[in-house]
Amino acid sequence: TNFGATTVPVTLEFHATATANFDGVPYQFIVSGHAVNPENVGLILTPSSTGTLTLQGLPYFDINKVGTDKVVVQGETVDFNITVTGHNNFSGNIILTNDAADQFAIGRITSALFNPETVNIPDGETNPVPAILTIQTASFAGTDLDQWVDFTISGASGVLQDDLIVHLYILSQLVPDGKFVLVVSD
Repeated sequence: TNFGATTVPVTLEFHATATANFDGVPYQFIVSGHAVNPENVGLILTPSSTGTLTLQGLPYFDINKVGTDKVVVQGETVDFNITVTGHNNFSGNIILTNDAADQFAIGRITSALFNPETVNIPDGETNPVPAILTIQTASFAGTDLDQWVDFTISGASGVLQDDLIVHLYILSQLVPDGKFVLVVSD
């Protein structure tokens, strides 16, 4: 900053808030301008400055499935392995839930439990944290078997949320020897 013949060092501080997850994308910027407060009328930022600003996105987490969709005979138990991973210095507890209540109501399953129910991601940790959703199918599930059943796994931490859909095919009976069932998923 130049006040006539006197140069006064000034430190400028800029704050940027990302509205999306940029994950380290560099952006070019130019700083130029003039003072807007009355006591510094005529203050001009010279020379203009340029540089590169690397934005780090907002902290967030995601949930991923480990392995494939599952096929099970009614009355059996099946495990879905998932991982929860923090990004951009996310830290906190993530409460895991699922939407299995619809399947309880029509008798397809008897339980759907997470182990653990809450996943903790320490500050800055980027390694996936494992969890398991164990589903117990009903022994006598009645109708609506031999089809895909979708479950939504949700994780929530404060205002942040991520969802993952997993698929389970429940067979009404064991397949006799010498025969097979071809189950196709997307």
